[in-house]
Amino acid sequence: MSNGSPPSQTISQFLPTYPSVAILGVSFDPVTMEETVALIEGMIQARTPRYLATANLDFTVQATWDVELRRILFDAHLVLCDGMPLVWASRLLGAPLPERVTGSDMTPLLLKIASEKGYRVFMLGGAEDSLMRAMSKIKGQYPNLEIDAYSPPFTPLLEMDQQDICGRIESFKPDLLFVAFGCPKQEKWINMNYRKGLAPVSVGVGATIDFIAGQVSRAPVWMRKTGLEWVFRLCQEPKRLFKRYMIGLWMFSINLFKQIYLNRPPRRLKRYSSNPVHFESVQSENERSFQLCKLPEVLTAKQINRQIDHWQKILLWNGDIILDLTQTQFLDSLSVGLVLRLRKQTRSQENRLILVGAGGAVRSIFTRYGMEIFLQFESTLEEGLKKLEPDTDVSPVVPESETELMKWVGEVTAANCDAVWESTRSTIESHLGEGRTSPVQVDLSNLVFIDSSGVGTMVKVKKFAREKGMQIQFLNPGPAVENVLQLTQMKKFLLDQ
Repeated sequence: MSNGSPPSQTISQFLPTYPSVAILGVSFDPVTMEETVALIEGMIQARTPRYLATANLDFTVQATWDVELRRILFDAHLVLCDGMPLVWASRLLGAPLPERVTGSDMTPLLLKIASEKGYRVFMLGGAEDSLMRAMSKIKGQYPNLEIDAYSPPFTPLLEMDQQDICGRIESFKPDLLFVAFGCPKQEKWINMNYRKGLAPVSVGVGATIDFIAGQVSRAPVWMRKTGLEWVFRLCQEPKRLFKRYMIGLWMFSINLFKQIYLNRPPRRLKRYSSNPVHFESVQSENERSFQLCKLPEVLTAKQINRQIDHWQKILLWNGDIILDLTQTQFLDSLSVGLVLRLRKQTRSQENRLILVGAGGAVRSIFTRYGMEIFLQFESTLEEGLKKLEPDTDVSPVVPESETELMKWVGEVTAANCDAVWESTRSTIESHLGEGRTSPVQVDLSNLVFIDSSGVGTMVKVKKFAREKGMQIQFLNPGPAVENVLQLTQMKKFLLDQ
């Protein structure tokens, strides 16, 4: 973690300097196509692996019930609005997004820029014949572009040959990696692998390869601008898309109506609607600098915009941030998006965002959109300050001495799954060395979240134990963990004892 520093050009290269807007719990960045391209070029120059998500209406609805996808969107370095209905929704929520930024429009533009500036491009996914047609067209249009591609066999995410795929990409050393497995598989694949340094920028592009290849026609421009592209796609593939689109549209409409209804502060709180946020730069006892933002009883888009100069300084801060919510009773969609934007910022810089003093009313707002488990809450400012100490991190694996029980705590994700595997394997081997024969139990009750990489680690642990003639039992998963196990179709295999 850094000691805190003022705004820098390096930070602004890859994060927008304006709060995000939360729509159904997904935090969309308010950027235009031009701004997006500039941010992507900044990411390429910075050379640190980052990933983008282009989220449309269907994508947003999936995130309401897919905990892993929701978390991936929380952590994405940029979430682009790929749908006019989402632009309209942002306007109804009082925090308008500037425009629609689609993957199918952005990809050809980035290919052109890559050809001009010498960026290397790798395209992953799509049917093999479609990918070859797309490559042929791209090379015909940009003969100087350094580009490679691979269409891996179609298999479930956890059964893919990750070593082979990543090896092909690493040997090419791209600057831009386009992944076309479809949502949410492409986002989960990127989340599993982008930290390996495959490319400075990875982005899921869905059906874009098919569009480039001419396998699938895009809607006329007037339908894209009026938000009717989904109707065109539905007419192209009615059997495949009808159920998904209808269910998605219904769920989106109902949930958006609820969000619009709840997006205005109750009458009893209206008198607080002009109170400002108090900003303070503080130095803790261990000489760590952090920003303390004391939020008022009500925080809305109007208040944020009135103090936008102050917020933009916070949005460029390279250090820890504490939000004091002791008095706060209401947050609107832009305020929630602001919190998620600050979380993304602090995590990307290996710093912390801590929310202190949040009451039941505020906690319920975050819970409503499935955000609470991904935020760090503390009861008091004193407890929040303790969490800024560098020695407060907890190991994700806690063996219980002299028993066959160990605990997985916190999170098991692509970021730490190798460490979890090594620690768990070591514990199993020590039990074997002591001649124990009873099953090894892994208590998951304190595990807040697991992603597909973590599930892969569970599978690896179970297979390893079987090879050693031992039984391993995973016990007491919480709702979020169970959701991921269910969607990866590994719940029965891993939890049946």
